[in-house]
Amino acid sequence: MTSVARPVLDAIVAAAVDVTAASVGWLLMIDDEDLVVVAAAGGSDPQARLGERVAVSGVAGLVISSEQAAAIDTPPSDTSNVGAGGLDGNPAGVLAAPCGDDDVLGVLELARPQGSGPFTVDDIEEATLLARVAGAALAELDDALATVPSPGELAAGLERLAVAAPARYAVVARLLASLFEADR
Repeated sequence: MTSVARPVLDAIVAAAVDVTAASVGWLLMIDDEDLVVVAAAGGSDPQARLGERVAVSGVAGLVISSEQAAAIDTPPSDTSNVGAGGLDGNPAGVLAAPCGDDDVLGVLELARPQGSGPFTVDDIEEATLLARVAGAALAELDDALATVPSPGELAAGLERLAVAAPARYAVVARLLASLFEADR
């Protein structure tokens, strides 16, 4: 994730948690068949969740498929949203809103622990507005990441090149090594 996008995404999730009185929240970006945590707030160590892969399920899955915000109260017997919003355990309530205008790029998901009151219509409106901002930030992030391969992708490409064309690999490796030396 780019250093420019991270503070913006963190601020969006923190604002959503504050304005809705949620205990935790996270921003999930759609990545193939999974969701990836790109920002989190609340809880004991929200930054530890960054990069975590989450299955498309529960309220987040509903929001992705319907492209509409949703808020539900969950009885203790309903375990379909365990871990929602980054909450340890089964939430009493979950609010999720889609991020993106034309295409859903992610989900802003907030949760309250057992014993908390339900999310309100005002909470849904606030989260939806913040999710729209998050969608714009995710679109920018998606564009920035699409133009630059990840370190893992570069490493895999170098390994393939080393096997397929050792002489070309040697040229590229020397070039990269000189760039690394220049940064020291």
